[in-house]
Amino acid sequence: MNLFAKAPVLCCPALLLRLASCDTALFFAFELIAEHDPRAVLQDPKSYEEMRNALGLLKLLAQGEEDIRKGNICPQEEVFSDLERLASG
Repeated sequence: MNLFAKAPVLCCPALLLRLASCDTALFFAFELIAEHDPRAVLQDPKSYEEMRNALGLLKLLAQGEEDIRKGNICPQEEVFSDLERLASG
């Protein structure tokens, strides 16, 4: 359920500038809506970083699944022996 779907949108550049220049960590996420459609999300830095990290992990998982589907795999023993060979120079 979108809690902001029926909320009126108020354009307040001064508030946005004040939030953007805040030195302390903010813990919120606002959905900015124009003409009943979401246009942007304003999010605190910590939540943004956590979201980016989660998306990065999901991307790695998706790439791994794609490699498995394509048959781009090799035995674990081969990987470790190659790493040891490279490390020993």
